[in-house]
Amino acid sequence: MAINAVAALNRTSSIGQNKWQLPGDGKSNLTNRAGLKSAFPVSPFISAKEKTESQPQLGNELLLSLPVDVSVKLQPAMQKVVFERGQTIYDIGDTFDFVYFPIDLVASRLCLMEDGAMIEVGVVGREGLLGISSMMGAITANCLTIAETGGTAIRVRTKLLRDIFRQNQKLQKILLNYYSDFLTQVSQRAACRCRHTVAQQLCTWLLLVHDRATGNDLALTQETIANRLGARRASVTVALNELERNGCVQSRRGHIIISNRRGLENCACECYDILRSDFHFELKAARVQ
Repeated sequence: MAINAVAALNRTSSIGQNKWQLPGDGKSNLTNRAGLKSAFPVSPFISAKEKTESQPQLGNELLLSLPVDVSVKLQPAMQKVVFERGQTIYDIGDTFDFVYFPIDLVASRLCLMEDGAMIEVGVVGREGLLGISSMMGAITANCLTIAETGGTAIRVRTKLLRDIFRQNQKLQKILLNYYSDFLTQVSQRAACRCRHTVAQQLCTWLLLVHDRATGNDLALTQETIANRLGARRASVTVALNELERNGCVQSRRGHIIISNRRGLENCACECYDILRSDFHFELKAARVQ
């Protein structure tokens, strides 16, 4: 039986924002493979402000499924951090100094193209771990990862988790199960883009975000959605208008409100059923205890 790993957690870090600097200006040596400037603010790993918080709620399914001995080792090193919407968690080329277990944070992993386009390859929330590839030996990030919605996460030093991962077979099974599920999401969504309409992809994507969010009001713009789907904004607008006419969503400036989830599921493509079956991770985690 897993213990509440956050019971001993007593520090909350508020991560401040700072902007990317252009390569060669002497202020930052962060570059991406296209030599482009990131469009998102970067969050430093060292907290600028800390405060004591008693009994913060832990909602990450991976943390809740950890074996007792692993939880005990991680407890002293856990920190709760806060990301604002749009903040960069990892930029391309960043070293994995920390890994993050989202609580109410929803994050997007984006592939950056030479023309500046950013296509989402995966979404991660309370079911997962940001920086999972570092457990498989990766040293630096090959995708841009941003906070799609503002929220909190538990961070742990990568080296600590990797050292435990190498020695603990139960932790290996838990994280490898999740990694397999994430790769399923990446591959299924690649197929989805080739076979399904923008309207179907939109429904599936909204459901994926809604699964990981804490409410029905999603702080999303049509421009953001179009970028994540790799679609034209006009196509997204047409699809949203149709969903609104059918009573599935309400579109407000900078917000999409899910008003009829069942109707949204009926409009989604087959990919959502496949991805939803992998979402409830705690069922798989229980089998490896």
